[in-house]
Amino acid sequence: MARSHHRNTAATANPVLAAAMREIARSNAAGTHANKATRRRRTRAGAKSAALRDFR
Repeated sequence: MARSHHRNTAATANPVLAAAMREIARSNAAGTHANKATRRRRTRAGAKSAALRDFR
């Protein structure tokens, strides 16, 4: 999947987090270039809640 970008392999065992990782990978591929700290802060909250919204 997005193993090359994200070294957090434990998170992908969780299907909700795996979906969040997919969202993060897609937004990164779309060309959102923020510095690492802000990108991590934004996508952690944003993509995870988006994933949880999808699973409801």
